[in-house]
Amino acid sequence: MKKLFAICLLLSSLQCESQVYRWDIKILIDSEGLKIYDQKPNPATISNLADENKTPRPAKKEMSKGKRASAEKRKVTVTAYIIATGHDPDGDYHLVCEEITGGKTLIAEIPNPMHSKLNGFPGLKSDYANARNEIDSKIGTPANEVKQLSKKHKVQITGIIFFDKIAHGKGHAANGVEIHPILGITVLN
Repeated sequence: MKKLFAICLLLSSLQCESQVYRWDIKILIDSEGLKIYDQKPNPATISNLADENKTPRPAKKEMSKGKRASAEKRKVTVTAYIIATGHDPDGDYHLVCEEITGGKTLIAEIPNPMHSKLNGFPGLKSDYANARNEIDSKIGTPANEVKQLSKKHKVQITGIIFFDKIAHGKGHAANGVEIHPILGITVLN
């Protein structure tokens, strides 16, 4: 019975992973993403990223067919508060980040470094593992659902801009912008 349960769980997980919206772009294994990986990050704020006028959502046709939109070809560093965490069904750590001054939020995510599609990408696997270790050791391993933290944690995040489906989880920005994937994170308090 345990073996049957384990097999069902594995198949469910694989089905979920294969149906994830723009998955190769989310985990940065697309050809454009690999070029961005080596770029120097630019400073950004949640206020600017989540503002629909300053960071407009790309047209749907620009994000179709598995392509990375022009607005997603940016590596950024943001200082923010993590106010909630969770573990998404696709294996990602889901972090709700709030700007330092004000109330705008966006989601930042850390992919599962053990995902089979990351085989052959040791730098990404290491980045994701290190980022998760930082969260686990200084904030706590996220629960299976997004939960508000009892205390805000100031962090510095470096990652890639990604536009997810609108209203993707708690804390989403109105324009759907995320930092996904997180390549590095430091908990400052």
